[in-house]
Amino acid sequence: MKNAIQEINEHLRTRIRVIIWKQWKKSQRKEKALKQLGVKPDIAHNLANTSKGYKLVAKTDWLKFAINNDRLRKKCLIFLSDQYAKVHVEI
Repeated sequence: MKNAIQEINEHLRTRIRVIIWKQWKKSQRKEKALKQLGVKPDIAHNLANTSKGYKLVAKTDWLKFAINNDRLRKKCLIFLSDQYAKVHVEI
C-alpha cells in the first residue's frame, strides 16, 4: 500500500506542477516566475521557451527544484504519503 500511495503522490505532484505551469500562460511570465523561484536566468529562459509538452516540462529537474514539495506544503497542499505516515506508524 505504501508504494502505491507514493506513486499516486508523485503523479499528483506532477499534475499540480502542470497546472501551475499552465496558469503562467506566457513565456515572459514563466521566465520571471522561474527566476523568482531560484532558477538560473539562462535556464529559466530556455525552460520558458521550450516546445516540450506540459507533462515533460513538469518532470524536469529544474521545475521540480522551482516548485518543490516544501513550497507545495506551504501552499497548504496535503500529501497522501504524509497522511499515510500519520496513520501507519512504522515500528
